[in-house]
Amino acid sequence: HALNYSAFTQEKNGVAFAIKGLLGFYKGFYSTLPYYAKLKQYNDLERRDIWEYDLNLDAREMSRMFNHIWELKEVYSDYFFFDENCAYQLLFLFDVARPSLQLVDQARPWVIPVDTVRLLEKNGVIASAEYRPSKATRIGWIIEHMSAAEKDLASQLLQGEEAPEAVTASEIKMEAKVRVLDLAIETLEFQYLKHELERTEYSQRYLSLLKQRSYLVPKGPVVPEMPVPTRPDQGHGSNRISLKYGEVEKEPFAEFRLRPAYHNLLDADEGYLAGSQIDFANVVVRYYSDLEKVRLQSLDLISIISLAPRHRFYKPVSWKIETGLQRQLFADGFERLLYNLNPGGGFTFGSERLMSFVLLETDLLFSDHFRDNYMAGVGGSVGLLAHLGSKLKLKLDARQVEYLAGDEEFSSLEAGAALNWQLGVNSSLVVEATRNKIHDIFSSEVKGGFNLYW
Repeated sequence: HALNYSAFTQEKNGVAFAIKGLLGFYKGFYSTLPYYAKLKQYNDLERRDIWEYDLNLDAREMSRMFNHIWELKEVYSDYFFFDENCAYQLLFLFDVARPSLQLVDQARPWVIPVDTVRLLEKNGVIASAEYRPSKATRIGWIIEHMSAAEKDLASQLLQGEEAPEAVTASEIKMEAKVRVLDLAIETLEFQYLKHELERTEYSQRYLSLLKQRSYLVPKGPVVPEMPVPTRPDQGHGSNRISLKYGEVEKEPFAEFRLRPAYHNLLDADEGYLAGSQIDFANVVVRYYSDLEKVRLQSLDLISIISLAPRHRFYKPVSWKIETGLQRQLFADGFERLLYNLNPGGGFTFGSERLMSFVLLETDLLFSDHFRDNYMAGVGGSVGLLAHLGSKLKLKLDARQVEYLAGDEEFSSLEAGAALNWQLGVNSSLVVEATRNKIHDIFSSEVKGGFNLYW
């Protein structure tokens, strides 16, 4: 069985789930369910690889934990995304099972799943770890080792344009036949799990594919064994401090950044999902030496970005939600803090090593310096995220927004480039450059510095 703590929700919209989860709109419950059902929920229905950590709890400790879960049956607490979440609430169960651990007392004010795992590892609770790739990951791995003709044939199978028998009877190599059928089988099951196929149609087509696959016995593996990635608890720390120096329109500044959690697009991907970003309470303070001024440059309350590459067999939607305080140039030529809310959605193409994206966005700005206290705009962004070897990561992006409501109409255009060089697991050097145009005023900024994770 699996023990679980989660928010009780039927929400399908990722943006709405993030906002409600931040504000504690959901009730959180402990629950038990068959372990295979929990694996299927994450491993098959979502783009989530699973790391399975074996624990060294003995029978008496396990019994004490389960008895406590029974006491909490149908008792709820308010679920908050960053502190009173699943990663935090599970710590109580370990403290009940083995009171000498006192994990709750060791936890940070904000807790994410990887921090819970690190606490368990630090206190000697983890015995071993096993990697379970998601169905989407398995599909992608097979595709990487197929020719264009093989992909076309698998697509024809899934669309019903070709019969499974035609694959086994074809003159292509045995290994190619296996790859085509394996891809069709995995994708068809994925479509059924996502309720894209009725059960009757799925059963008939699935059994037909399995029957033809059973006739094929290759002499060796048809694709290389999937490599085991870096364990999440062995990636960079979820906290980050950045010290940078730069210039904006020939005004030098020193910049200090503090990010309590978690990971952004430019950070090293080892141990994290490529194309994902969750930044929480990212504070940026600058000191302008010529002006002898210290000022708050920005405060990102939350910045979530999910870039999921698409291909013909798997077509996820990429999305983002960002909100917080930021400085922006006004029509009078002065920069002021304002509140920003920026959701968006779109598509990503490529692979984990090289992905390009395009997002349609809306932008809401709130400030008492606007005539109507707000501005609303619509626009979009495009970008490229690339690994240059094993240590360098490059991000190129451009964004344009046309503000059409609230104040006098104006447009905003921004283009940027950033390069991150990983020095070690918990350190890196970064260089960034941006060019902006707003209210027909151009400005350029260049900066570079050091990131330290812990």
